Amino acid sequence: FHEIEGCTVENTLSEFSTVPYEGSKYFPVKIDGSKFDNVVLIVAKLAKQKRIPALLYAAQKYEKLLPNTATLIVGTGPTEAQKELQDMAFEQLKLQSTFFLGPQSQPTLAKLYTIASVGVLASYEEAFGMVLVECMACGTPVIAANSGGPKDFVNESVGCIISEPQDPYDCEELSIGINVAVERAIKENWKGSRKAACKELVRNHYSVARQCSDLITTTRKVLNV
Repeated sequence: FHEIEGCTVENTLSEFSTVPYEGSKYFPVKIDGSKFDNVVLIVAKLAKQKRIPALLYAAQKYEKLLPNTATLIVGTGPTEAQKELQDMAFEQLKLQSTFFLGPQSQPTLAKLYTIASVGVLASYEEAFGMVLVECMACGTPVIAANSGGPKDFVNESVGCIISEPQDPYDCEELSIGINVAVERAIKENWKGSRKAACKELVRNHYSVARQCSDLITTTRKVLNV
């Protein structure tokens, strides 16, 4: 993954329409990218472990303070999970600038990572968090929960780690930290100030060149050469 030249919030968002769940009363809506300056992005399977409701609760708060901010939810899951999240977003929380885009290809993800102001992954005990690495490779800072793999590589130079609630599935409590972090990311322009550090972290630790170098070093040690 790498930053895609020529992608802007307006021209990229305007390429998309929403993806309602099967049997939904909602219809696909074409996004008007000209309405937005900022993008909060989550790329995740629609599963309980990903704790996507925490981002929806947070969006209810930051949509009011940052009205030109779009929240994009990319990923798929069982129809039941899609329905639960979309009904929560639109019926319960009355979100106006949150868009479910369904699954997307890697080239399309690169464009979304490029335009995002910040990427979010709130998973509980995420094994690693590859989507965060992909996001940072495109120069976008990240917000992650203090659980599992992301806490080992996400720091203040590239984003932030938010505290875990006492009950790991108390998504309302978790949303408090997400909201604060999203507001900071946009108001402090993390995208501008942390872009270089994001790319450097990926280049130094997760690039193909680094993986090949580590493989060669390991092989030499094993063969004693």
